[in-house]
Amino acid sequence: MKFLWIAVLSVLASACAVLPETQTVAAEPAVLTEVEAQVRAAEVAFARTMAERDFSAFGEYLSPDAVFFAGERPLRGADAVKAAWEPFFAGEQAPFHTFHVFFMLPDHG
Repeated sequence: MKFLWIAVLSVLASACAVLPETQTVAAEPAVLTEVEAQVRAAEVAFARTMAERDFSAFGEYLSPDAVFFAGERPLRGADAVKAAWEPFFAGEQAPFHTFHVFFMLPDHG
């Protein structure tokens, strides 16, 4: 399960971007496996933490051994990731929108 959260964080973090108001994202596939649905639900809930400006909830999605790739060096550990992301939660509006990417899990889940 820890790997799943790390994977979700990695996917979501790579999906964060500034989107022009006119840009759209393709709809998700009509049929998801049970595991894909779990990942998708976690991804949506994780993104909601930014939209709702809920830094505490954001932190609950981070594994203690989370790794976030940004800049020259990866951030290691939930505390380092939270410290780097906390400024993004300041203010009433998010500095960017998160959007969801398509993903595929290996056959073994």
